[in-house]
Amino acid sequence: MDRISDKRKSMAALAVFRDLYNQKKDVYHAISEFLKLAIVENHLKSFDLHEISELIKSANGLDLPLAVVKQSLSRLKFIHKEKSQYIVNSEADLDAEQILKDTQREEAENLNIINQLYGFYESKTEKTMSEGDKVALCNEFCAFVIDDTNAPLYGEYISEFIIKQSTDKDFVEQLNQIRQGVLIFVAFSYNTNYDSIDKIDKPLSIYLDTEILFHMCGLNGAVYKRLFDEFYELVQEINRRARKKLVRLFYFSESEDEVNAFFNVAERIVRREERLDPSKQAMRSIVNGCGDPCEVIAKKTDFFQILKEKEVTLDPQERYYDKEVNYPFLIDCREFCENKDSDVTDKDIYRKVNLLNYISIKRGYKGQACFRNVGHILLSANKVTFSIASSPSVRESYTVPLATNLSFLTNRFWISLNKNLTNISALQSINIITKAQIALSTRINDNVGKLYKQYVEEDKKGKYDLEKSKACLAELHRSIVEPEELTADKAEGYMDVLSIDDIEYYIAEKSLMDAKMKEDSMRMKHEYEILQREKVSDYEKHEATIKKAANEIMIVRNNAKKDQYEIELREYENDKNKKCIDSYKKIRGKNIAIAVLYSLFIIVLYTLSVIFGKDSNILYYSVITILVGFILFLIQFIAPFLKYERIKSAFKFCLCKKYRIQNRKDLMDNYSKENPVPILCLYSLEDIIEELRNVN
Repeated sequence: MDRISDKRKSMAALAVFRDLYNQKKDVYHAISEFLKLAIVENHLKSFDLHEISELIKSANGLDLPLAVVKQSLSRLKFIHKEKSQYIVNSEADLDAEQILKDTQREEAENLNIINQLYGFYESKTEKTMSEGDKVALCNEFCAFVIDDTNAPLYGEYISEFIIKQSTDKDFVEQLNQIRQGVLIFVAFSYNTNYDSIDKIDKPLSIYLDTEILFHMCGLNGAVYKRLFDEFYELVQEINRRARKKLVRLFYFSESEDEVNAFFNVAERIVRREERLDPSKQAMRSIVNGCGDPCEVIAKKTDFFQILKEKEVTLDPQERYYDKEVNYPFLIDCREFCENKDSDVTDKDIYRKVNLLNYISIKRGYKGQACFRNVGHILLSANKVTFSIASSPSVRESYTVPLATNLSFLTNRFWISLNKNLTNISALQSINIITKAQIALSTRINDNVGKLYKQYVEEDKKGKYDLEKSKACLAELHRSIVEPEELTADKAEGYMDVLSIDDIEYYIAEKSLMDAKMKEDSMRMKHEYEILQREKVSDYEKHEATIKKAANEIMIVRNNAKKDQYEIELREYENDKNKKCIDSYKKIRGKNIAIAVLYSLFIIVLYTLSVIFGKDSNILYYSVITILVGFILFLIQFIAPFLKYERIKSAFKFCLCKKYRIQNRKDLMDNYSKENPVPILCLYSLEDIIEELRNVN
């Protein structure tokens, strides 16, 4: 159990570190207290810098630069240095009781949380954990809280456990305090000095990857948009304080191409030329509500308008690889292609390496150990990008990586702006609940995406008939979840999909579940009939049984009603889109015809009057001229009877895009008025109870 103890100490140390820093606003003081504790606990009489650094790292998980340890040791008056050795004054009264108590208190609170996690896991899996299982689960939980990593083995259980406890304020506060300690510790890791965290006082260009652009525009859901908005507000504040644009936001042409390709796929989905992958949240956000490809184009226009409004501009540099002087900064992608995961393609690797190369070239030989000096950084949400950027062959120890995430920049900017730590818990990026929601929703949606790919492959082989395909797709769409939907009372309902690896098994499970519910309903009804025949004397028990049976029957029937309603609703929407598109095409044809004919009529009259009016000596031409003049004379009397509004409407339709969009909307509205949307009528518990009572 020693490994578990070490991990708990690391979490406890970070919580205490946060408190010490918040009280003193001096990182040296906070670290010197841990140094004092290490000296007392290990009964040290003398030591060197490396020895004490390793003790702090092994006991508390604080991997400190030697310069920080050296400066912190100078705060301890009971030691003096002789050459490379630090000597402890034998007469000194070393008092480390307070920090020891604080650390033990934090460790006890963490132990209580971890024991709750063990109980939660055992109740979910219905098996007793071995000591080895506890070690692995504890280590993953601690890593999840203090790192940006997601637990590979127990991730769904850890995330669900945290979300289930989200209503416990003490629980949330304890874990968030640890995360705040991590925030401060990491912020000091890339500093020029350690008395305070460096302010942002040099130009910094941040390049937004595609997923971050989707976050910004709200296409990935409310939580991701809120995370971006927090980051963006801090960028704005830094620039306001500096009274100039220190921090600028860009995106590369590769991201622009990726966005354009994404919207092109959305157009094909709206045209029903391609199926929607339910696991792609941004794609779902785009196609939802679009009955015509033109509406997708309108959303694309809005997307780039948001970029313009927020002053996120296209990278002005065009060529990166045409100068030999840039070659030393390029990343060799071969090792990443050779060691990639099965679901990652070489094309994915090349794209990620390309973006990181741009950042590397832009940084050049700038010192990368200090955040304020790097000048350029890629803001991403892609795990492949982070894996490459953090590789030892790409990033040297204690240097700022080429790519980072929203949480790192938001937290760094918050501390750099000297914001109060007591208010930092309001940040979504530091909140452990938000992290758990994102981690769990990502796992669920990734698994749905994997099942969808299997479904597409099986469907290509002709394994699914129409009804089976409809049921499969409906279930996949229902299984998708956004982070904000995962709350304490709802998380469990989405967990089943994580245990399924095969689409055939997924469909079979759903069918089996439906059959089991029907069987249970029949069994409960039969039990009720038996109870009726036996004339159970206990009235309250009798009523409870009826209610229970009725409730189960109601659930089965209402689920069937919901499934039927969803089918009817899809058919309604399909019919609505088809008829409205057909009507729109007819209206478009009529309007174009009216506009063209009217224009031709005016042009012909005008042309005739000009041509034939030139030579009035010829009788034939004179007659034509008089005839044209007479027609023009008659028009002023006929004009009041012409339907100019129809002509005006035709020209507006041809020349005004907004008018055409409004016309499509009116067609949709009229269809909805004439053909009401299907209504979901559910059985009530009272109706079922009454039905059961009338059986006999």
